[in-house]
Amino acid sequence: MTSLQKVVLGTPPSAVDGDTVRVANTKANANVDVLNTQAALTSATGITAAQALTAANIGKRINIALAAAGVINLPSASTCAADNVLLLRNIGTTVVTLAITAGSGDTIALSKLNPGEAALMDTDGVHAWTVLMRGRTNSDNEIVNGNCTVNGNETVGGTLSVTGNTTTGGVLAAAPAAGDASIVVSRAAGSYGFLRLQTAGVNRWNLQVNNDAEAGSNAGSSLSLYAIGDTGTSLGSVFSVVRATQVVAFTQRPTFASKTPWDNGNLVNPATLDTAQTFTAAKTFGAATLCNGQVTVATNSSGSYTASTINLSSPAVPGFGFNAGGFGATLAYAGGSPGAFQFMDFQRSSYYPIVCSTLTQASDAALKADVAQQTEVLEKLRGKRTVTYVFKSDPSKARHIGVIAQEWQGDFPELVVGTCADIDEEGDFIAHQYDADGNEIFGPNGKPESRQALGFNYANASAVALQAAIELQDKLDAALARIAKLEAKAP
Repeated sequence: MTSLQKVVLGTPPSAVDGDTVRVANTKANANVDVLNTQAALTSATGITAAQALTAANIGKRINIALAAAGVINLPSASTCAADNVLLLRNIGTTVVTLAITAGSGDTIALSKLNPGEAALMDTDGVHAWTVLMRGRTNSDNEIVNGNCTVNGNETVGGTLSVTGNTTTGGVLAAAPAAGDASIVVSRAAGSYGFLRLQTAGVNRWNLQVNNDAEAGSNAGSSLSLYAIGDTGTSLGSVFSVVRATQVVAFTQRPTFASKTPWDNGNLVNPATLDTAQTFTAAKTFGAATLCNGQVTVATNSSGSYTASTINLSSPAVPGFGFNAGGFGATLAYAGGSPGAFQFMDFQRSSYYPIVCSTLTQASDAALKADVAQQTEVLEKLRGKRTVTYVFKSDPSKARHIGVIAQEWQGDFPELVVGTCADIDEEGDFIAHQYDADGNEIFGPNGKPESRQALGFNYANASAVALQAAIELQDKLDAALARIAKLEAKAP
């Protein structure tokens, strides 16, 4: 019961219809209990160390002076009667953190008491501690532990210092505001309106409006950023923007991502971004370049590779990359003399087929020297074999017919060639990387163990087959001649 009760006296003079003596005393005792919960606060023993308060602290004025910042836990609300109160005062010099009893599930409307602050807390007797009254600090200074929202205008008469992040939804003005702005700095005509930025209390930058009202007009007012030296003197303007024309002027040439911009001042033939353009000098692209349309090269090849229609140069292995639907290949030139073109897929450690109607090899006598006749080809072919096989990297597992290069290398070294693909002992391709100077780049384990994959020149192998047919024909002719002689001697 939270309200006071009256004793029913009954109708005079006998009062037989009033409360009995026991009922009247019971009401009186109940009134005492109510008054006890509403009685003026009395001071409890001061607290000097972090601790949890109990029901014995209810209705008390508690002075807190912690030697170091700490936590004071309020009693569980369910152990207190509704409207029970605590008056907490931080008379010390450190911050006191207020918290609920662990596991109580209570809520608390105030998380901290700064030095000099006081708060009268009351509970609903269920799961909540709220703030009835809150005292300010013991000076003119105020501290807001949480967010501070100002729905109207806020005027700052002195210096506005920001140590964290601020969000202003209305107008923050250092003088009468003009319009609807987040921050307004307004100065009289003929003076400068500026924002000053400091670090460690030292002036570093001025962002200011150069007001030229004394010249008779504000039309040319410009916004400028000035750097301030360690002695407080100006180091000059970094940039300025003229209000009337919006022309931006930089005192020094700016850089973008540490690069000087491409303009007429430092490029004879600057590149444009939105127009067709002819370059009069070579351009070097250090990163991947994407062309979404068709690329047409109109010039004709002449002379050496340096004057080719398209010249692809690399200190290691130059090549063209192809990609379709996530499957890619490289048509690469393996340097050296003689070199070779190879069509490879490094990701799948495989070679790609080339399909064409004819494939012609140079064979003019004038191009050849040190010509020697092949002999005894049949003997060299003895023990050789042709095989069927599938490539490890081919998911379709299509079968092919061919030879094993190593088995032919001893007798026909001219037909076995090294490729520009290095492989490990499992047959996986090893991709190489090079720096701008052509030096190979290795991983943390150094250069990997590898060797060149071997290839077999099936086209030139046809000459071996031709020579074998010739030798077979010679042997057949000799055998037929012997047979003819034997048949002539027969009776």
